[in-house]
This record gives sequence, structure tokens and C-alpha cells, in this order.
Amino acid sequence: MVINIITTLDIIKAVAVQIKGKFNDTKVCIDKEQLQKYASTSNCIYIDATILASEVATLFANNDSIIIDISYYPVSNVDKTILYDVEAKLRLLFVRSIKVGKDYLHIDTVTPDITKDDVGWRLNVSIMTKLFNNMYNSTISPYDGKKIVGTDKIEILDTKEKMSSFNLEVKDGD
Repeated sequence: MVINIITTLDIIKAVAVQIKGKFNDTKVCIDKEQLQKYASTSNCIYIDATILASEVATLFANNDSIIIDISYYPVSNVDKTILYDVEAKLRLLFVRSIKVGKDYLHIDTVTPDITKDDVGWRLNVSIMTKLFNNMYNSTISPYDGKKIVGTDKIEILDTKEKMSSFNLEVKDGD
């Protein structure tokens, strides 16, 4: 059985594809060099994702808390109301889940933030999600149920082996 692990890059690419379909006139960037290249000539959306915490869920899986940051950089100093329109489009695009390949990441929270700096207004939308991710490719034999890759050193007790004798010593309650 082969298990596909969803990587941070898979999530970023999936978000980028969904955004590009909605924002045709905007460059979608996934690294800072692209952003610097296009920011002076067109509207840009920069996407980044970070695993905030990775908790052990099972022997072979983790439950990851992920934040996806989507930053909108307008090409020129725009009116703040335009950023509210962009925010509404992004919120409609990511209502309850994000499609990543054949899987869906369910969205926990969406936090928009419109700020002003020396250049002008900027929009940042942070999306919090969780990912239950299998960490190992495992093969379990349908015949004996004992073969798991990576567990060669674990001793498997034979339940058919019987005790030949035992010593039992009973003491009085003194």
C-alpha cells in the first residue's frame, strides 16, 4: 500500500492554482524573488505556508497545524475599499476547504488583515487548517498481518508458545 504524503509545497501549489483561476490579472508568486520581479509592474499575490505544530497522532501519522498566508500587493497605492473586494473574493474561494490533489483540507479559521506601510495598503489573509498526514509507506501482508516496513527490529511474540512450567510462591499475610 503506497501512501501519498501531502507536503507544504503541494498545499502552496493547490492554493496558487485556485487563486489564479479567480484573479486572472494578478501574478501569483510562491517565492520572494518572483514577488520582487513582478511587484513593480502588476498586482501580485504571494502565497506561503508554514507548519506551526506537528503532533503525533499514531505510530505512522502526524496531525499538523498549518497556516497559509496569502498576501496581496497592489501595483500602485490603491484605495482601501479595493482590498476589501479582494478579501471577499479570497474568502469566497476558500469557504470551507482547500482541494489538494484528491484530498481536502478543512479550514478552521480565516483571518484577514489590511495594513498600510510606506508603500501603501496591503492585504494579508491567513488560513488555519489541520492535516492528518501519514508519515511512512507501510506494507501489511494480508497473510500474516505482521510485516510492517521499518519494524524489522521489533520482536513479535509467538502466541502459540505455551508455558512449560511456572513457580508460584504464596506467603501468609504476616
